[in-house]
Amino acid sequence: MDSGKGRSMSGVVRRKHLREATPERITIDGEVLLSHNHMALLHGLYDRPNGHVGSRTEWVWAAAPYFERFSHGLPEWPLRKSMKTINPAWIAEARRGRFIETTLTERGRAIVERRIPSRIVGFGSYKGLPPRYIPESQRALLEDDVLTRIADYTEAFGIPLMEPGQASATAPRLYAVTTGLDEPFTISGRPEIERRGPRGWHYNWTREKIESGKIPAGFLAAYPDEDPEDLFYYLKEQLAQPEGYISTYCEVYNGRAFLSEKMLDDWMNTLIDYSETDIEPEEAARYLRAQCAPYLALLVAVARESIEWKHPVSGKSLGVVRKIRDGEDSPAILTVSTPAALSCLAHYLGRSGARFHIETRYVSDGSGSSSSSP
Repeated sequence: MDSGKGRSMSGVVRRKHLREATPERITIDGEVLLSHNHMALLHGLYDRPNGHVGSRTEWVWAAAPYFERFSHGLPEWPLRKSMKTINPAWIAEARRGRFIETTLTERGRAIVERRIPSRIVGFGSYKGLPPRYIPESQRALLEDDVLTRIADYTEAFGIPLMEPGQASATAPRLYAVTTGLDEPFTISGRPEIERRGPRGWHYNWTREKIESGKIPAGFLAAYPDEDPEDLFYYLKEQLAQPEGYISTYCEVYNGRAFLSEKMLDDWMNTLIDYSETDIEPEEAARYLRAQCAPYLALLVAVARESIEWKHPVSGKSLGVVRKIRDGEDSPAILTVSTPAALSCLAHYLGRSGARFHIETRYVSDGSGSSSSSP
């Protein structure tokens, strides 16, 4: 299209840049000049699957841990302000409905990986991230009386102590899933638990799959007589023409394309069961985890790779919260070793101001019962 604009599909197809191209600032030594906020934003994208975020809010969550490497203030306003001035050579933007998606370009990736030399204003030549700053409020995680109360309660009843007032009814809801009282918990979001999400997420997954060099099973089933290599190059060509790929996707997964944008948008926003799609179960879990905004926010709130709490008198461990890396293409898995550690996590989040509604869910033989924390 000469206009550079694409057809609305839940707002998925858009312009490459939503701002005017501007020249990079280059120092006399040939280094790209940028602010520490810009570097944090680039690192946030670099961490996400395919260097992609689905909204400005998700971008803030992704970049916040890196902002904290440079500054001790609150990240949201400085990061959002810097999004307006980041050089369009480092990112590609696309409007999707009322959201703006952002993807790291090859040049932006090269800056993060230091293949292109850069200089951060006020910090000097970029040689890698500075050590993480841990404020005093995070070093002193919980008071002794809180730890003692948690230890006594979990020892007596064997379940987490979730006290009223830790989170409001409107707080983001997450699930602590376990197969038994003596088994560790895994924190999950609703999409991952229910294996459900909008059709538009599946559309984006097929794009990412093809861009990674693989053909989704749905396309292979729809074109059984075609040479797989020929089919792959056909789909790659379709991706270069967004409207063409949308039509192909609709024909394969819906049986026909849509004439109206309204019907297309409605279909793309329809919730689907991912266990009935062509995504493998483990891959679906990773993909849906990466789409869950409250879960991504929780990973930011739990800034450390692991946190352990100990009884203030006996010194005995009450349990550990740990981030487990599940490959480079998905967010970490957050595990909690004991009911006491889950209680400590809930108190820690409430103390830091990051309030989440954590609901425990006990799963056995493929079916589960749940009890909700207050």
